[in-house]
Amino acid sequence: MSFIYHISTLLLFLFIINYLSSNKLLKVFTNPFVFILSCALVSYFITMNLNFEYRNDLNTFIAWGNMIVDDSFKTFYTRPEFTDYPPGYMYVLFILAKLQRLLKLDLDSLITMYKLPACIADVLITFFIYKLARLRFVKRTALLLAAAYLLNPAVLINSAVWGQVDSIPTLISVISIYFLTKKKYYISCVLYGVALLIKPQALFYMPIFIMVAVKLCYSKENIFAIFTIIKAMLCTLAVLFVGMLPFSPGLNFMPVINQYIRTLNSYPYATINAYNFYGFIGGNWQALTGRFLGISYIAYGFSFIVIIIALSLYLIYRNSSKANY
Repeated sequence: MSFIYHISTLLLFLFIINYLSSNKLLKVFTNPFVFILSCALVSYFITMNLNFEYRNDLNTFIAWGNMIVDDSFKTFYTRPEFTDYPPGYMYVLFILAKLQRLLKLDLDSLITMYKLPACIADVLITFFIYKLARLRFVKRTALLLAAAYLLNPAVLINSAVWGQVDSIPTLISVISIYFLTKKKYYISCVLYGVALLIKPQALFYMPIFIMVAVKLCYSKENIFAIFTIIKAMLCTLAVLFVGMLPFSPGLNFMPVINQYIRTLNSYPYATINAYNFYGFIGGNWQALTGRFLGISYIAYGFSFIVIIIALSLYLIYRNSSKANY
C-alpha cells in the first residue's frame, strides 16, 4: 500500500510545483470539472482501502494473470481451471501479473493494483460523458451528468470497493459511441470490437450501431453507405479475430467461442446481490424463469430492453438535428 501512496504523493507534488510556478493553481482548482474529479479521487482512494472487496473475484483475476505468465495465452481456455471471461481482459491481467512480479508487491498493494484499471476507467468515462453531453447540453448540465456517474455510489462500490471491471468495457463502448457521433465509423467499430473482446455485455450497445447504420442508408450525404457499413463491420470482426488469435492455437477458435457461450449462460438469475429493481421485488438469486406478479423475470428484462430501444429511437429520430444525432 505504501508504494501506491508514495507514487500518488510524488505525482501530486509535481502537479503543485508545475502550477505554482505558472500561477495557474487557483484557476485549475476553481474549475468545476477539476473540483468534481478531485472529490471523486479522494473518495476512490479512501474506498479502495476498505476491506470489503469481493476477494473471490480479485483472487481469480490474480490467478488468471499468473496462469498466462507461467504458461501462455494459447492454453488458457483448454486448462481445467475455472474461467468465465473472454480474451480481452486477459491482456490487462497479463500486464498486471508482470508488474506484480517486477515490483514484488505485498498483498494489500496487489489488491489495490488490480482495482486501479477499473477506477481509472471510471474517471475516463466521466470525461467522455461530459464530452458527449456537451454536444447536446450547456456546460452546467454536462457537468451534472458527468458528476452523476463519477459520484454514483454504485459505480464507486463496484470498482473501488468490490474490484469489479465492468467500467472497462463500458469505457471503451462510450469512447466508441463518441467517435460514432464524430462520424469516425471505422475507429468506432474497432473500439467496439475491443469492448466485445472484454465482455459480451457490450452487445447491449449494438442497437446504437444498428440505428446509425439505418440512418446512413437513408442519408443523402453518403451514397456509398452500404460499403461504409460493410467496412465498419469488417473492422469489428478483424479486431475480434486478432484478439482471439493468441488464445487459438492452430486457428482453433472453438475454445474461445465456447467461452463466450459459457459466459453468456453462466448466471441465469434475475440478479445477484445487486441493489436494483429485481433485488427490490425479491428476485435476488431467483432463476430467470421465476415470476413476479405472474410475469417471468426474463420477460421483464426483455420488456425493459425493448422500451429503452424504442425510446432511444424516438429521441434520435424526433428530428434530424446534429444535437440529437
